[in-house]
Amino acid sequence: MRPGVRTATALAGLVLVIGGAFAIFRALTGSGTLTGGATAVPSTVRTAPPRAAADTAAALRASAPVRIIIPSLRVDAPLTRLGRAADGSIQVPPLASHNLAGWYDRSVTPG
Repeated sequence: MRPGVRTATALAGLVLVIGGAFAIFRALTGSGTLTGGATAVPSTVRTAPPRAAADTAAALRASAPVRIIIPSLRVDAPLTRLGRAADGSIQVPPLASHNLAGWYDRSVTPG
């Protein structure tokens, strides 16, 4: 490496180290805040989380899924409920029914 290039590289490294040390110092001392410190919250600002309106609908009951439709993948298939096989694994839909999808009966329901 030529001496001029070596000096320029060393100088650039020194500038980066000094700049990084300065940034760390400002972050640790809090002198780099944009607001200049804490400000009082106006009395018009609500600090409590909003409450649900009294006229909101009740939660829906669990529903059994009957079909899965994914238009972008051109999927439109009926669902069958699946449980556990005798060996403890999760069942799969019958292989002969190519358009039948399965829904594990112990999973969450849609809705």
